[in-house]
Amino acid sequence: EAALIGIESAEARRGVVTSASGPNLDVSEGKRRDLSGFVSLSGAASYEIDLWGRLAADVSLSELSAATAKENVRTAQISLVGQLAQTYFNLRVDDAVLNLQRAQLELTQRQRDVAQVRYDAGVRTRLSVTQFDVEIQNLLSSIETTIANRRQSEQTLAILLGQSPQSFSIEPASLVLFEIPRVSPQTPVSVLAARPDIRVVEYGLLGADLSVSQARRAFLPSVGVGLSGNLSSDLTDLLANPVSSWSVFADFSNTLLDNGRRDRALRTQQINAERSFLSYHSAVLSALQDIDSALVAQNSNIRRIEIQTLQLAQQEDIARQTEAQFEAGVLSTDDLIREQRTALNLREQEIRNWRVGLDTTIRLLRGMGVDPDTP
Repeated sequence: EAALIGIESAEARRGVVTSASGPNLDVSEGKRRDLSGFVSLSGAASYEIDLWGRLAADVSLSELSAATAKENVRTAQISLVGQLAQTYFNLRVDDAVLNLQRAQLELTQRQRDVAQVRYDAGVRTRLSVTQFDVEIQNLLSSIETTIANRRQSEQTLAILLGQSPQSFSIEPASLVLFEIPRVSPQTPVSVLAARPDIRVVEYGLLGADLSVSQARRAFLPSVGVGLSGNLSSDLTDLLANPVSSWSVFADFSNTLLDNGRRDRALRTQQINAERSFLSYHSAVLSALQDIDSALVAQNSNIRRIEIQTLQLAQQEDIARQTEAQFEAGVLSTDDLIREQRTALNLREQEIRNWRVGLDTTIRLLRGMGVDPDTP
C-alpha cells in the first residue's frame, strides 16, 4: 500500500512539473474609483520559452520518478509473495517434522522400556538406560524448538497479511512433497532486464545525469514573453481601446554573481552522479551474485536429493528384511525399533532437503524478477 501511494505521489509531482511548463495567468484587484464600489482588475500572462530544455528536463525527471515508483511496487510485490511462500512452506514443513519427532519420541521411549526390562533382568547396564533418557530429553527439546519455530512462522504470516499476530493461527495440515520446480536464467542480461531493483538504479543513474545537465543550465539566461493590462468592469471600454489596455513584453534574466552557488550546486550533482554510477555497478554485481549463489545451491540440492532417494530406497529394503526377520524371531524388538528410527531420521532429512530446494527456487524466482502473476 505504501508503494502504491508512492505512485500517486509521483504522478502528482509530474502533474505539477508539467503544468509549470505552460503559460501562467495572474489577476489582481486594482483601486476603487468611487464610493459606488466600482473596481478595476489588472491581469498579467507570462510564458517561459524553453530555449535550453530546462523545463523539458524537469518533466523528464518527474517521469523518471513516476517510473521508479512503479518499479518499487513490483519490487514490493515480488518480495511479499516470496516471503509469503517461504514462510507458509516453512510452517508446513514444521508440521511434518513435528509429527516425525513425536513418532521418534514414541519409538525411543519404547526402546528405553526394552532397555529397562533388560537392565532389570541383568542383561544390560544402567548406562544403556541413561543414554535413552538423555536422548528422550533431547527429542523433547527438539519438539519444543519446532513448535516455537512454527509459532514464529504464524506470526510472520500474520504480519505479512496485515493481521494481528495474537489472533492469527493456522491449523496443522499434512505436507505433500510435490516435485520442486527447477528454474534457471537464460542470460545475465535477461536477469538484469527483468529485475525491478536494477531498473530503479538505472532510473537513478539517468536522473543523476539529468540533474547534472540542469545544474549546467542554471548558468544560462531565462527568456520569456508576457502580456499585462487592466481588466475594466465595463467591457465596452476594453473593446474600444484594446491597445491602450494591454501591453506585450519580453523577459530576459540571468544571474551574474551568486558567490559560487551554481558552481557548488553543479559539483554536488556531479558527485551524486558518480555515486549513482557506483550504486548501479554494485547493484548489478549483487544481482549476478544472488543468481549465481542460488544456482550453486540448487545444483547442490539436486545432488543431495538424488543421493537421498537412493538411501530411502535402500532403507525400504532393509526395513522389509528387518520386519521379516523379526517375524521369524531372528531379530529382537530392539533391532526393529532401531531400524524404524533410522527410517524416520531419513524421512526428516528428506523433508528438510525438500524445503531447502523449494527455498532455493523461490530465491531464484525473486532474483530473476519474475512477477508473482506469471504462470
